Amino acid sequence: MPSSRSHNQHYLSNRFLTMLNTLALVHIADLDPAQLAAVAAIYREAFEAPWEMPAADLGEFAASRGRGSATGRALALLDGDEPIAIALASYLRNPNLFHLEYLAVESTYRDGGIGGRLLRHISKAGEEISRMFGHDGCRGTLIEVERPDDSRSAAARDLCIRRIGFYLRNGAVPSGTLFEHPVWAPPEMPNWDIMILPCYAWTGSLDESSRQALSRLVLAEIRGRLGLDPKTCML
Repeated sequence: MPSSRSHNQHYLSNRFLTMLNTLALVHIADLDPAQLAAVAAIYREAFEAPWEMPAADLGEFAASRGRGSATGRALALLDGDEPIAIALASYLRNPNLFHLEYLAVESTYRDGGIGGRLLRHISKAGEEISRMFGHDGCRGTLIEVERPDDSRSAAARDLCIRRIGFYLRNGAVPSGTLFEHPVWAPPEMPNWDIMILPCYAWTGSLDESSRQALSRLVLAEIRGRLGLDPKTCML
């Protein structure tokens, strides 16, 4: 006789499989104020920290990455009219990479394939933007993941491991770049590993020069978040 736990897992699996076929993909810039508030709540639950983008800036970020933008994309999946997952990304023109800045699923909807579906949607958007600049496609999606060994609690470490496992299951690979936060950054800021989700134009090369370039990109972005000049970053 199946246990109640296995019965519940089977029920949830069927529920999510049914739901995946009905979710709507939308641009966050097109949402109404109540939906934007729900997006902000998902963001705050997953990412709120002094070194991250303030939730109050989500509307401006999404507006600059709306339909047809060459800057990036800000997408959400809706269950009915309710946002349940968000992905925010920026296109990096010179290296032809798509930088996934934030991806989060509302806590009651996790572990059902929703994050993987949104990851595929946001990576496809990077391909579309790269073609606006004459490329055959985007080299890949750049992903930052916190290092589990740097976590300050068992719960935080478990969450880091789960996030890394999620990206690995969905095709991302470690880049070999270990990014330590610079001396001017807040001391509580975590260190990151950088992963790559290869896309159409990826060459497969991750030599020392490529890893240094990836590190510079991340460092410049963090300086921008802290209100410092990204052009003055040093490794």
